[in-house]
Amino acid sequence: MLIIGMVLVTLQLTLLRFLEVVSIKPDLIFILVGISSFYLPLRQSIFTNWLLGLLKDFTSNSAPGSVAFLYMISGLIIAFLREIFFKEDLLVRVLIMFFASYLCQFCYGLGLLIFEGRLSFSFILIKSFFIAFYTTLIALAVFYVIDYIESLIMRKRLAEELK
Repeated sequence: MLIIGMVLVTLQLTLLRFLEVVSIKPDLIFILVGISSFYLPLRQSIFTNWLLGLLKDFTSNSAPGSVAFLYMISGLIIAFLREIFFKEDLLVRVLIMFFASYLCQFCYGLGLLIFEGRLSFSFILIKSFFIAFYTTLIALAVFYVIDYIESLIMRKRLAEELK
């Protein structure tokens, strides 16, 4: 998972402009928020999500701490929902990711509206949806790869136990 994280952060910081579609960019670092929230214990997840948010704060035009706070809250929401729903199901994880990503993007846009007055409310609703959708599509592929790697590891362990 460390390799997946390094790839996503590298893409976010360097090649993201090539992933842009109609001025909509996925939030690749948010996928790491989802991964940490689904796979790490709660305390580690909160700290990891906060650090990921600070990374995004310092590499973007946002106010320091704003994305860190949103990522931390989004991670808590994901962790809460993973306890309610069956987290082994890929579709459930993807739907939770979409919900959390939309909420995070919407709150960030709302902050821009309130504090800077730069965006309209309808624009925030629509753009947040498309960013969350694009991010979720990539998250689907990432979760599929993680599931595939986990299944390979489980097969290897089972084969070793049967010997």
